[in-house]
Amino acid sequence: MTGIVVVGIGIGGFIGPLAANWFISAYEWRISYIIVGILVFVVLVLVAQLLRRDPTQMGQVPYGQNEEQYRSNLGISGFYLKEAVYTIQFWQVFAMSFWPAPFISAYTQGRYLAVW
Repeated sequence: MTGIVVVGIGIGGFIGPLAANWFISAYEWRISYIIVGILVFVVLVLVAQLLRRDPTQMGQVPYGQNEEQYRSNLGISGFYLKEAVYTIQFWQVFAMSFWPAPFISAYTQGRYLAVW
């Protein structure tokens, strides 16, 4: 799997600038920026479907544990997205992830915002 990732990085580094150059010449840079962002998001979501969270999904056991130890430690709990959306912690992390974006964008574009 590591080899596939390394090849993907190389291919992305080769094709990415060529595609960006074509998008910029075909459209203006603002629209190209949006198109590239959407493409990256779509590819990310599609590739994320290939990931496996648990070794048992592949018929394996984690390193250092035998079958009995692993089965006894399976008391892992978590949330599905449908459940997490109803928690305050989810929205706090969501807000803190996107809160600095307008300030960083304004700073990198040479504009300065009066915060308060």
